[in-house]
Amino acid sequence: MSPDALSLSEPEGTIANVSDGENLPAGWMRAPLGSLGAWVGGGTPSKSVPAYWANGSIPWVSPKDMKSPIIRGTEDRITEAAVARSAAKFIPPGSVLMVMRSGILRHTFPVAVNADRVTVNQDLRALLPAGGINPVYVAHYLRSAQLRVLQDCSKDGTTVQSVEVAALERFQVPIAPSAEQRRIVARIDELFAEIAEGEAALERARQGLDTWRRALLKAAVTGELTREWREANRPTETAADLLARIRAERLASATGQARARRASAVEPFDAAILRELPEGWLWVSVQELFSWSSGDFLPSKSMRHGAIPVFGGNGIAGYHDGWLVKEPTIVIGRVGFYCGCVHLTEEPAWITDNAIYAKNMPSGCEPTFLKLVLESADIPRLARGGAQPFVNQKLLNSIYVPFCSSIEQKEISIRYHHMVQLWIEIEKQMEAERVDCTKLRQSILKAAFEGRLVPQDPRDEPAAALLARFGNGGPSAPVPRRKARRRADFS
Repeated sequence: MSPDALSLSEPEGTIANVSDGENLPAGWMRAPLGSLGAWVGGGTPSKSVPAYWANGSIPWVSPKDMKSPIIRGTEDRITEAAVARSAAKFIPPGSVLMVMRSGILRHTFPVAVNADRVTVNQDLRALLPAGGINPVYVAHYLRSAQLRVLQDCSKDGTTVQSVEVAALERFQVPIAPSAEQRRIVARIDELFAEIAEGEAALERARQGLDTWRRALLKAAVTGELTREWREANRPTETAADLLARIRAERLASATGQARARRASAVEPFDAAILRELPEGWLWVSVQELFSWSSGDFLPSKSMRHGAIPVFGGNGIAGYHDGWLVKEPTIVIGRVGFYCGCVHLTEEPAWITDNAIYAKNMPSGCEPTFLKLVLESADIPRLARGGAQPFVNQKLLNSIYVPFCSSIEQKEISIRYHHMVQLWIEIEKQMEAERVDCTKLRQSILKAAFEGRLVPQDPRDEPAAALLARFGNGGPSAPVPRRKARRRADFS
Protein backbone atom coordinates (compact mmCIF):
# COMPACT_ATOMS: atom_id res chain seq x y z
CA MET A 1 0.00 0.00 0.00
CA SER A 2 1.46 3.37 -0.95
CA PRO A 3 1.04 6.50 1.22
CA ASP A 4 -0.50 8.23 -1.81
CA ALA A 5 -3.52 5.96 -1.44
CA LEU A 6 -4.25 7.24 2.05
CA SER A 7 -5.45 10.76 1.18
CA LEU A 8 -3.05 12.34 3.67
CA SER A 9 -2.87 15.64 1.83
CA GLU A 10 -3.43 18.94 3.64
CA PRO A 11 -7.17 19.73 3.90
CA GLU A 12 -8.65 22.96 2.77
CA GLY A 13 -9.83 25.32 5.50
CA THR A 14 -8.64 27.62 8.24
CA ILE A 15 -6.00 26.56 10.75
CA ALA A 16 -6.56 28.11 14.17
CA ASN A 17 -3.88 28.84 16.75
CA VAL A 18 -4.26 27.14 20.12
CA SER A 19 -2.93 28.05 23.53
CA ASP A 20 0.16 25.81 23.45
CA GLY A 21 1.44 27.46 20.28
CA GLU A 22 0.69 24.54 17.95
CA ASN A 23 -1.82 24.64 15.11
CA LEU A 24 -5.03 22.65 14.83
CA PRO A 25 -7.80 22.71 12.27
CA ALA A 26 -10.68 25.11 12.79
CA GLY A 27 -13.24 23.68 15.18
CA TRP A 28 -10.66 21.60 17.09
CA MET A 29 -9.42 22.30 20.61
CA ARG A 30 -6.88 20.89 23.00
CA ALA A 31 -8.02 19.59 26.38
CA PRO A 32 -6.40 17.76 29.31
CA LEU A 33 -7.02 14.03 29.21
CA GLY A 34 -8.40 14.21 32.73
CA SER A 35 -11.20 16.53 31.63
CA LEU A 36 -12.63 14.13 29.06
CA GLY A 37 -14.56 11.91 31.44
CA ALA A 38 -14.60 10.12 34.79
CA TRP A 39 -11.49 8.27 35.95
CA VAL A 40 -11.77 4.92 37.69
CA GLY A 41 -9.14 2.75 39.32
CA GLY A 42 -9.21 -0.94 40.08
CA GLY A 43 -8.27 -3.58 42.57
CA THR A 44 -7.52 -7.25 43.07
CA PRO A 45 -9.94 -9.43 45.03
CA SER A 46 -8.24 -11.53 47.66
CA LYS A 47 -6.52 -14.56 46.14
CA SER A 48 -6.97 -16.33 49.48
CA VAL A 49 -10.71 -16.54 48.79
CA PRO A 50 -11.06 -19.10 45.96
CA ALA A 51 -14.79 -18.33 45.66
CA TYR A 52 -13.91 -14.89 44.24
CA TRP A 53 -12.16 -16.49 41.27
CA ALA A 54 -13.77 -19.89 40.73
CA ASN A 55 -16.30 -19.90 37.89
CA GLY A 56 -16.25 -16.11 37.69
CA SER A 57 -18.17 -14.45 34.86
CA ILE A 58 -16.86 -10.88 35.10
CA PRO A 59 -13.74 -10.11 33.02
CA TRP A 60 -10.87 -8.83 35.17
CA VAL A 61 -8.31 -6.94 33.07
CA SER A 62 -4.64 -6.86 34.05
CA PRO A 63 -1.58 -5.68 32.06
CA LYS A 64 -1.15 -9.14 30.52
CA ASP A 65 -4.52 -8.72 28.77
CA MET A 66 -3.60 -5.38 27.20
CA LYS A 67 -2.25 -6.81 23.95
CA SER A 68 -5.12 -5.84 21.66
CA PRO A 69 -6.68 -2.45 20.90
CA ILE A 70 -10.13 -3.86 21.77
CA ILE A 71 -10.49 -6.02 24.88
CA ARG A 72 -12.98 -8.81 24.18
CA GLY A 73 -11.78 -11.36 26.72
CA THR A 74 -9.43 -11.78 29.68
CA GLU A 75 -7.35 -14.55 31.18
CA ASP A 76 -9.01 -14.12 34.60
CA ARG A 77 -12.65 -13.65 35.60
CA ILE A 78 -14.11 -12.83 39.00
CA THR A 79 -17.50 -13.19 40.66
CA GLU A 80 -20.10 -10.61 41.68
CA ALA A 81 -19.12 -11.22 45.31
CA ALA A 82 -15.52 -10.36 44.50
CA VAL A 83 -16.59 -6.97 43.12
CA ALA A 84 -18.81 -6.26 46.11
CA ARG A 85 -16.05 -7.06 48.63
CA SER A 86 -12.96 -5.52 46.97
CA ALA A 87 -11.69 -2.34 45.36
CA ALA A 88 -12.63 -3.69 41.93
CA LYS A 89 -15.33 -1.66 40.20
CA PHE A 90 -17.52 -2.26 37.17
CA ILE A 91 -16.32 -0.36 34.14
CA PRO A 92 -18.87 0.08 31.36
CA PRO A 93 -18.18 -0.85 27.75
CA GLY A 94 -16.48 1.80 25.64
CA SER A 95 -14.03 2.98 28.31
CA VAL A 96 -10.35 3.74 27.68
CA LEU A 97 -8.13 1.36 29.68
CA MET A 98 -4.52 2.36 30.36
CA VAL A 99 -1.64 0.51 32.04
CA MET A 100 -0.21 2.67 34.80
CA ARG A 101 2.28 0.32 36.44
CA SER A 102 4.24 -2.43 34.67
CA GLY A 103 7.70 -3.22 33.33
CA ILE A 104 6.35 -2.81 29.79
CA LEU A 105 6.17 0.95 30.41
CA ARG A 106 9.90 1.10 29.79
CA HIS A 107 9.10 1.19 26.08
CA THR A 108 5.31 0.93 25.50
CA PHE A 109 2.18 2.57 26.89
CA PRO A 110 -0.58 -0.04 26.47
CA VAL A 111 -4.03 1.43 25.78
CA ALA A 112 -7.23 -0.42 24.89
CA VAL A 113 -10.99 -0.01 24.77
CA ASN A 114 -13.24 -2.64 26.39
CA ALA A 115 -16.05 -4.10 24.31
CA ASP A 116 -17.93 -5.42 27.36
CA ARG A 117 -18.37 -4.51 30.99
CA VAL A 118 -15.16 -5.34 32.87
CA THR A 119 -13.21 -4.80 36.06
CA VAL A 120 -9.50 -3.95 36.20
CA ASN A 121 -6.67 -4.52 38.62
CA GLN A 122 -4.84 -1.80 40.51
CA ASP A 123 -2.18 -1.41 37.79
CA LEU A 124 -4.73 0.03 35.34
CA ARG A 125 -6.87 3.14 35.16
CA ALA A 126 -10.00 3.61 33.10
CA LEU A 127 -11.32 6.77 31.48
CA LEU A 128 -15.10 6.74 31.07
CA PRO A 129 -15.48 9.28 28.25
CA ALA A 130 -18.10 11.98 28.54
CA GLY A 131 -20.77 12.25 25.86
CA GLY A 132 -19.33 13.30 22.52
CA ILE A 133 -15.85 11.87 23.21
CA ASN A 134 -15.15 8.75 21.16
CA PRO A 135 -13.12 6.27 23.25
CA VAL A 136 -11.40 4.73 20.21
CA TYR A 137 -10.40 8.21 19.04
CA VAL A 138 -8.77 8.88 22.44
CA ALA A 139 -7.07 5.47 22.48
CA HIS A 140 -5.65 5.99 18.99
CA TYR A 141 -4.24 9.35 20.02
CA LEU A 142 -2.60 7.99 23.18
CA ARG A 143 -0.97 5.21 21.18
CA SER A 144 0.30 7.72 18.63
CA ALA A 145 1.75 9.85 21.45
CA GLN A 146 3.01 7.04 23.68
CA LEU A 147 6.63 8.21 23.66
CA ARG A 148 5.61 11.66 24.91
CA VAL A 149 3.32 10.06 27.50
CA LEU A 150 6.19 7.95 28.83
CA GLN A 151 8.59 10.90 28.76
CA ASP A 152 6.27 13.46 30.36
CA CYS A 153 4.21 11.32 32.74
CA SER A 154 6.51 8.59 34.07
CA LYS A 155 7.31 8.55 37.78
CA ASP A 156 10.93 8.90 38.85
CA GLY A 157 12.64 6.76 41.46
CA THR A 158 10.23 3.83 41.43
CA THR A 159 11.41 0.22 41.33
CA VAL A 160 8.72 -0.68 38.76
CA GLN A 161 7.98 1.56 35.78
CA SER A 162 4.84 3.59 36.42
CA VAL A 163 2.86 6.53 35.07
CA GLU A 164 1.79 9.35 37.38
CA VAL A 165 -1.98 9.72 37.31
CA ALA A 166 -1.96 13.49 37.85
CA ALA A 167 0.55 14.02 35.05
CA LEU A 168 -1.44 11.83 32.67
CA GLU A 169 -4.62 13.72 33.51
CA ARG A 170 -2.83 16.94 32.51
CA PHE A 171 -1.68 15.45 29.20
CA GLN A 172 -3.10 17.47 26.32
CA VAL A 173 -5.28 15.77 23.68
CA PRO A 174 -6.40 17.39 20.40
CA ILE A 175 -10.19 17.12 20.35
CA ALA A 176 -12.03 17.20 17.04
CA PRO A 177 -15.80 17.78 16.73
CA SER A 178 -17.76 14.63 17.67
CA ALA A 179 -18.86 13.89 14.10
CA GLU A 180 -15.29 14.28 12.85
CA GLN A 181 -14.02 11.98 15.62
CA ARG A 182 -16.31 9.27 14.24
CA ARG A 183 -15.10 9.90 10.68
CA ILE A 184 -11.46 9.76 11.81
CA VAL A 185 -11.98 6.48 13.70
CA ALA A 186 -13.79 4.93 10.73
CA ARG A 187 -10.99 5.96 8.34
CA ILE A 188 -8.24 4.73 10.68
CA ASP A 189 -10.02 1.40 11.08
CA GLU A 190 -10.40 1.11 7.31
CA LEU A 191 -6.75 1.82 6.62
CA PHE A 192 -5.48 -0.30 9.52
CA ALA A 193 -7.58 -3.21 8.23
CA GLU A 194 -5.84 -2.91 4.86
CA ILE A 195 -2.46 -2.91 6.58
CA ALA A 196 -3.48 -5.93 8.67
CA GLU A 197 -4.39 -7.79 5.49
CA GLY A 198 -0.95 -7.01 4.12
CA GLU A 199 0.71 -8.18 7.34
CA ALA A 200 -1.31 -11.40 7.26
CA ALA A 201 -0.12 -11.98 3.70
CA LEU A 202 3.46 -11.32 4.83
CA GLU A 203 3.07 -13.84 7.64
CA ARG A 204 1.71 -16.46 5.25
CA ALA A 205 4.66 -15.77 2.95
CA ARG A 206 7.08 -16.07 5.88
CA GLN A 207 5.58 -19.41 6.86
CA GLY A 208 5.81 -20.53 3.24
CA LEU A 209 9.45 -19.46 3.23
CA ASP A 210 10.14 -21.54 6.33
CA THR A 211 8.44 -24.52 4.69
CA TRP A 212 10.51 -23.96 1.56
CA ARG A 213 13.75 -23.96 3.56
CA ARG A 214 12.82 -27.21 5.30
CA ALA A 215 12.03 -28.70 1.90
CA LEU A 216 15.39 -27.45 0.63
CA LEU A 217 17.20 -29.17 3.50
CA LYS A 218 15.38 -32.41 2.77
CA ALA A 219 16.22 -32.15 -0.95
CA ALA A 220 19.88 -31.57 -0.08
CA VAL A 221 20.28 -34.63 2.16
CA THR A 222 18.23 -37.02 0.03
CA GLY A 223 20.07 -36.30 -3.22
CA GLU A 224 17.05 -34.64 -4.88
CA LEU A 225 18.85 -31.28 -5.06
CA THR A 226 21.59 -32.82 -7.21
CA ARG A 227 19.56 -35.48 -9.04
CA GLU A 228 20.04 -34.00 -12.52
CA TRP A 229 23.68 -33.13 -11.77
CA ARG A 230 24.32 -36.70 -10.63
CA GLU A 231 22.86 -38.12 -13.85
CA ALA A 232 25.25 -35.97 -15.90
CA ASN A 233 28.28 -36.34 -13.59
CA ARG A 234 28.80 -39.86 -12.36
CA PRO A 235 31.31 -39.64 -9.44
CA THR A 236 34.31 -41.89 -9.76
CA GLU A 237 34.35 -42.31 -5.96
CA THR A 238 31.19 -43.53 -4.26
CA ALA A 239 30.11 -42.91 -0.69
CA ALA A 240 31.28 -46.43 0.18
CA ASP A 241 34.75 -45.66 -1.22
CA LEU A 242 34.98 -42.41 0.78
CA LEU A 243 33.81 -44.13 3.98
CA ALA A 244 36.34 -46.92 3.53
CA ARG A 245 39.11 -44.32 3.20
CA ILE A 246 37.93 -42.51 6.35
CA ARG A 247 37.85 -45.80 8.28
CA ALA A 248 41.35 -46.73 7.15
CA GLU A 249 42.77 -43.32 8.09
CA ARG A 250 41.19 -43.37 11.52
CA LEU A 251 42.22 -46.95 12.18
CA ALA A 252 45.79 -46.14 11.16
CA SER A 253 45.88 -43.16 13.52
CA ALA A 254 44.68 -45.24 16.48
CA THR A 255 47.03 -47.34 18.61
CA GLY A 256 46.73 -50.41 20.83
CA GLN A 257 43.39 -50.81 22.58
CA ALA A 258 42.00 -47.71 20.88
CA ARG A 259 42.54 -49.39 17.49
CA ALA A 260 40.75 -52.52 18.64
CA ARG A 261 37.83 -50.49 20.01
CA ARG A 262 37.54 -48.48 16.79
CA ALA A 263 37.67 -51.61 14.63
CA SER A 264 34.63 -53.06 16.44
CA ALA A 265 32.88 -49.89 17.59
CA VAL A 266 30.14 -49.65 14.97
CA GLU A 267 27.46 -52.29 15.17
CA PRO A 268 25.87 -53.52 11.92
CA PHE A 269 22.35 -52.27 11.20
CA ASP A 270 19.53 -52.96 8.77
CA ALA A 271 19.50 -50.15 6.22
CA ALA A 272 16.12 -51.35 4.98
CA ILE A 273 14.42 -49.65 7.95
CA LEU A 274 15.65 -46.28 6.66
CA ARG A 275 14.47 -44.48 3.54
CA GLU A 276 15.99 -45.40 0.23
CA LEU A 277 18.91 -43.30 -0.97
CA PRO A 278 20.17 -42.60 -4.51
CA GLU A 279 22.62 -44.97 -6.12
CA GLY A 280 26.11 -44.39 -4.74
CA TRP A 281 24.83 -43.05 -1.39
CA LEU A 282 24.62 -44.95 1.91
CA TRP A 283 23.59 -44.55 5.52
CA VAL A 284 26.51 -43.94 7.91
CA SER A 285 26.74 -43.95 11.69
CA VAL A 286 27.70 -40.56 13.11
CA GLN A 287 30.23 -42.43 15.22
CA GLU A 288 32.18 -43.35 12.08
CA LEU A 289 32.47 -39.71 11.02
CA PHE A 290 33.09 -37.81 14.26
CA SER A 291 34.96 -38.03 17.52
CA TRP A 292 33.24 -35.75 20.02
CA SER A 293 34.48 -33.61 22.88
CA SER A 294 32.77 -31.21 25.30
CA GLY A 295 33.59 -27.53 25.24
CA ASP A 296 35.36 -25.75 28.08
CA PHE A 297 34.03 -23.26 30.62
CA LEU A 298 34.65 -19.62 29.82
CA PRO A 299 33.48 -16.81 32.17
CA SER A 300 31.16 -14.34 30.46
CA LYS A 301 33.50 -11.49 31.39
CA SER A 302 36.20 -13.16 29.26
CA MET A 303 33.99 -12.82 26.17
CA ARG A 304 33.95 -9.04 26.07
CA HIS A 305 37.15 -8.63 24.12
CA GLY A 306 39.13 -10.54 21.55
CA ALA A 307 38.82 -11.47 17.90
CA ILE A 308 38.11 -15.20 18.14
CA PRO A 309 34.40 -16.20 18.14
CA VAL A 310 33.06 -18.15 21.11
CA PHE A 311 30.48 -20.78 20.14
CA GLY A 312 27.79 -22.06 22.51
CA GLY A 313 24.52 -23.88 22.01
CA ASN A 314 22.94 -20.88 20.23
CA GLY A 315 25.87 -20.08 17.94
CA ILE A 316 28.31 -17.22 18.48
CA ALA A 317 27.98 -16.08 22.10
CA GLY A 318 30.87 -13.60 22.20
CA TYR A 319 34.55 -13.17 21.37
CA HIS A 320 37.72 -14.22 23.15
CA ASP A 321 41.49 -14.08 22.66
CA GLY A 322 42.04 -17.88 22.78
CA TRP A 323 40.82 -20.91 20.86
CA LEU A 324 40.01 -24.60 21.34
CA VAL A 325 39.73 -25.57 17.66
CA LYS A 326 41.67 -24.09 14.78
CA GLU A 327 39.93 -25.77 11.83
CA PRO A 328 36.23 -25.52 10.92
CA THR A 329 34.23 -27.97 13.00
CA ILE A 330 30.70 -28.98 13.95
CA VAL A 331 29.30 -27.63 17.22
CA ILE A 332 26.06 -28.97 18.78
CA GLY A 333 24.15 -27.44 21.69
CA ARG A 334 24.40 -29.84 24.62
CA VAL A 335 21.70 -28.72 27.08
CA GLY A 336 18.76 -26.38 27.58
CA PHE A 337 16.72 -24.39 25.08
CA TYR A 338 19.31 -24.70 22.29
CA CYS A 339 19.94 -28.38 22.89
CA GLY A 340 20.58 -30.14 19.55
CA CYS A 341 21.13 -26.97 17.51
CA VAL A 342 23.90 -27.52 14.94
CA HIS A 343 26.50 -24.89 14.03
CA LEU A 344 29.61 -24.75 11.86
CA THR A 345 32.52 -22.71 13.23
CA GLU A 346 34.87 -20.41 11.46
CA GLU A 347 38.54 -20.90 12.20
CA PRO A 348 39.76 -20.68 14.92
CA ALA A 349 37.04 -20.75 17.64
CA TRP A 350 36.40 -21.35 21.30
CA ILE A 351 33.64 -23.80 22.32
CA THR A 352 31.83 -23.29 25.64
CA ASP A 353 30.86 -26.04 28.05
CA ASN A 354 27.18 -25.98 27.00
CA ALA A 355 28.12 -27.44 23.62
CA ILE A 356 29.72 -30.58 22.12
CA TYR A 357 32.10 -30.31 19.18
CA ALA A 358 33.82 -32.63 16.69
CA LYS A 359 37.50 -32.96 17.59
CA ASN A 360 38.46 -34.11 14.12
CA MET A 361 36.38 -33.61 11.00
CA PRO A 362 36.52 -36.57 8.56
CA SER A 363 38.96 -35.91 5.73
CA GLY A 364 37.58 -35.57 2.23
CA CYS A 365 34.18 -34.36 3.49
CA GLU A 366 32.55 -30.99 2.97
CA PRO A 367 31.85 -29.33 6.38
CA THR A 368 28.65 -27.65 5.14
CA PHE A 369 27.27 -30.99 3.94
CA LEU A 370 28.05 -32.62 7.30
CA LYS A 371 26.20 -29.79 9.06
CA LEU A 372 23.19 -30.32 6.80
CA VAL A 373 22.92 -34.06 7.45
CA LEU A 374 23.13 -33.49 11.21
CA GLU A 375 20.43 -30.81 11.00
CA SER A 376 18.24 -33.21 9.05
CA ALA A 377 18.54 -35.75 11.89
CA ASP A 378 16.37 -33.43 14.04
CA ILE A 379 18.57 -33.88 17.10
CA PRO A 380 16.35 -31.72 19.40
CA ARG A 381 13.57 -34.30 18.93
CA LEU A 382 15.92 -37.04 20.19
CA ALA A 383 17.02 -35.09 23.28
CA ARG A 384 16.36 -36.47 26.74
CA GLY A 385 15.67 -34.88 30.11
CA GLY A 386 12.17 -33.45 29.85
CA ALA A 387 12.09 -29.84 31.14
CA GLN A 388 15.88 -29.60 30.89
CA PRO A 389 16.65 -31.47 27.66
CA PHE A 390 20.17 -32.64 26.90
CA VAL A 391 22.15 -34.63 24.37
CA ASN A 392 25.41 -36.47 24.94
CA GLN A 393 28.06 -38.18 22.86
CA LYS A 394 26.39 -41.58 23.16
CA LEU A 395 23.13 -40.23 21.74
CA LEU A 396 24.91 -38.47 18.88
CA ASN A 397 26.85 -41.61 18.00
CA SER A 398 23.61 -43.62 17.75
CA ILE A 399 22.36 -41.48 14.83
CA TYR A 400 22.64 -42.57 11.20
CA VAL A 401 22.89 -39.94 8.46
CA PRO A 402 22.85 -40.03 4.63
CA PHE A 403 26.30 -39.90 3.00
CA CYS A 404 27.55 -39.35 -0.54
CA SER A 405 30.78 -38.85 -2.47
CA SER A 406 33.02 -35.89 -1.72
CA ILE A 407 32.44 -34.29 -5.13
CA GLU A 408 28.65 -34.46 -4.68
CA GLN A 409 28.98 -33.08 -1.15
CA LYS A 410 30.70 -30.02 -2.65
CA GLU A 411 28.00 -29.62 -5.29
CA ILE A 412 25.24 -29.87 -2.69
CA SER A 413 26.98 -27.29 -0.51
CA ILE A 414 27.31 -24.84 -3.41
CA ARG A 415 23.69 -25.22 -4.50
CA TYR A 416 22.35 -25.06 -0.96
CA HIS A 417 24.38 -21.92 -0.19
CA HIS A 418 23.07 -20.23 -3.34
CA MET A 419 19.45 -21.01 -2.44
CA VAL A 420 19.88 -19.92 1.18
CA GLN A 421 21.31 -16.57 0.06
CA LEU A 422 18.16 -16.12 -2.00
CA TRP A 423 16.09 -17.03 1.08
CA ILE A 424 17.98 -14.45 3.16
CA GLU A 425 17.36 -11.70 0.62
CA ILE A 426 13.64 -12.48 0.50
CA GLU A 427 13.50 -12.52 4.30
CA LYS A 428 15.20 -9.10 4.44
CA GLN A 429 12.64 -7.70 2.00
CA MET A 430 9.80 -9.12 4.08
CA GLU A 431 11.23 -7.60 7.28
CA ALA A 432 11.55 -4.23 5.53
CA GLU A 433 7.90 -4.47 4.50
CA ARG A 434 6.90 -5.32 8.07
CA VAL A 435 8.74 -2.23 9.33
CA ASP A 436 7.05 -0.17 6.61
CA CYS A 437 3.66 -1.32 7.93
CA THR A 438 4.54 0.00 11.39
CA LYS A 439 5.72 3.30 9.96
CA LEU A 440 2.61 3.58 7.83
CA ARG A 441 0.40 3.18 10.89
CA GLN A 442 2.26 5.99 12.60
CA SER A 443 1.90 8.19 9.50
CA ILE A 444 -1.84 7.53 9.47
CA LEU A 445 -2.19 8.46 13.14
CA LYS A 446 -0.07 11.58 12.71
CA ALA A 447 -2.23 12.71 9.80
CA ALA A 448 -5.42 11.91 11.74
CA PHE A 449 -4.58 14.12 14.70
CA GLU A 450 -3.31 16.95 12.52
CA GLY A 451 -6.68 17.01 10.78
CA ARG A 452 -5.35 15.66 7.48
CA LEU A 453 -6.94 12.22 7.35
CA VAL A 454 -10.56 13.19 6.70
CA PRO A 455 -12.10 16.47 5.50
CA GLN A 456 -13.54 18.95 8.01
CA ASP A 457 -17.23 19.81 7.82
CA PRO A 458 -18.07 23.40 8.86
CA ARG A 459 -21.52 22.18 9.92
CA ASP A 460 -20.01 20.07 12.74
CA GLU A 461 -20.44 21.38 16.26
CA PRO A 462 -17.03 22.85 17.29
CA ALA A 463 -15.07 21.03 19.97
CA ALA A 464 -15.20 24.17 22.14
CA ALA A 465 -18.98 23.80 22.44
CA LEU A 466 -18.61 20.09 23.18
CA LEU A 467 -16.04 20.69 25.93
CA ALA A 468 -18.07 23.55 27.40
CA ARG A 469 -20.87 21.14 28.22
CA PHE A 470 -18.57 19.12 30.46
CA GLY A 471 -18.97 21.77 33.15
CA ASN A 472 -22.44 20.39 33.82
CA GLY A 473 -21.26 17.26 35.59
CA GLY A 474 -20.64 14.95 32.67
CA PRO A 475 -17.05 13.92 33.46
CA SER A 476 -17.64 13.55 37.19
CA ALA A 477 -20.74 11.41 36.92
CA PRO A 478 -20.71 8.54 39.46
CA VAL A 479 -19.55 5.12 38.32
CA PRO A 480 -22.30 2.47 38.63
CA ARG A 481 -21.42 -0.56 40.71
CA ARG A 482 -23.73 -2.76 38.65
CA LYS A 483 -25.00 -2.21 35.18
CA ALA A 484 -26.82 -4.26 32.57
CA ARG A 485 -24.47 -6.09 30.26
CA ARG A 486 -24.08 -4.57 26.82
CA ARG A 487 -21.48 -4.40 24.10
CA ALA A 488 -20.01 -1.08 23.09
CA ASP A 489 -20.68 0.44 19.69
CA PHE A 490 -17.43 2.00 18.48
CA SER A 491 -18.83 3.44 15.25
